[in-house]
Amino acid sequence: GRVMSWSEQGDKNGIPVLLCHGMHQSRLTRHPDELFAINNKIRIITPDRPGYGASDKNDQLKIKYWSRDVDELLQHLNIDRFAILGLGLGTSFALASAEYFKHRIIRTVCVGLSHFIKPTISCNFPSKVSQAACILAKKSPQLSLRIFKLMGRDLFLKDPSAILDNFYPYTTENDKKALMGNKFQLLLLKDFAESNRQGFGEATINELNY
Repeated sequence: GRVMSWSEQGDKNGIPVLLCHGMHQSRLTRHPDELFAINNKIRIITPDRPGYGASDKNDQLKIKYWSRDVDELLQHLNIDRFAILGLGLGTSFALASAEYFKHRIIRTVCVGLSHFIKPTISCNFPSKVSQAACILAKKSPQLSLRIFKLMGRDLFLKDPSAILDNFYPYTTENDKKALMGNKFQLLLLKDFAESNRQGFGEATINELNY
């Protein structure tokens, strides 16, 4: 079998929330305030999808099959009913899980948009660059992977803080203030590094081809 890694944050007896992380994120994705989940009586469970963080790769994975992995995790944790939170690229997996589990879902919330979901309102995300990357990933995965690795070398190895600059154009003023906090920046950079530990961009390119 494959190894699946996950993290938990918050109240062990609180409402379970399955967090489906976004692109270049991992099980380390979390609220910067450790007391947030505890005070709100929620238990945040964040699994690494295949190829991210410490979870084994699965080249045959499709979005609909991800829910089967989640089901095994929930059985292991003895969880029946739960809520789902999807971030960015993870919203596709959140919606697929919501459909798969149906009557076990308390609520599903999606923040940001997956590249697979066409926005119904005017917005600047996904950006045109992100949309172009998605098209390229489908037409030429190997070329996309080479570009991702070059970006990783230039952005992360040479100047990790430059990664944060990519967030600013797509955030609200309140989010910009949060991104200025040293603690939040360190969390984002650590999360970014962990998500790419098996190879920069490989898991993301695989997901864009689902």
